[in-house]
Amino acid sequence: FGGQKDLKKKLIRTVGNPRDRFNEDGLRHFRACRFAAKLGFKIEPKTFTAIRKNLRKAKVVSPERVREELVKLLGAKQPSVGLELMRRSGLLKIAIPELERGFGVEQNKFHKYNIYWHNLLSCDAASPKNSIVRMASLLHDISKPECKDGPTFYGHEQVGTEVAAKILKRLRFSNNASKKILNLIRNH
Repeated sequence: FGGQKDLKKKLIRTVGNPRDRFNEDGLRHFRACRFAAKLGFKIEPKTFTAIRKNLRKAKVVSPERVREELVKLLGAKQPSVGLELMRRSGLLKIAIPELERGFGVEQNKFHKYNIYWHNLLSCDAASPKNSIVRMASLLHDISKPECKDGPTFYGHEQVGTEVAAKILKRLRFSNNASKKILNLIRNH
């Protein structure tokens, strides 16, 4: 199927028709983004288009399976690569729509990046060996868009803790992991 050539080109491609492959298992959408980040590969254009056009199958994947893919993605050197692919494909709206709300929302002069990229790059900067810290980094400013008041974001750590709690519950994180993540967000 040309897999050796794709490996040399660092390219993720489905075997056969990509629409058929993504219709067989909705988790494959998330895995493609994770593999791209973990391996430093690109997703072949027809494969990426098939991900975007077959989101209905990804929407029915159990929260536990989505969580596991996210946790594995957090182990990549740069999870931001996979998360950005998820945003561009529409998967982020399924998994963590709250994160996407920060896309394009500028911060004050003390921040180089908009809220979305600040969260992603903070996640990249945390140790890939600690998924708790990585998840807290990813979600630490999750509520800034709702708390924006001119150049300030008063109370975003408290509101963010509440929003993150809902995300973690929805993704079926354990109580122990959630407690640690929420503590880091509350006190960041």
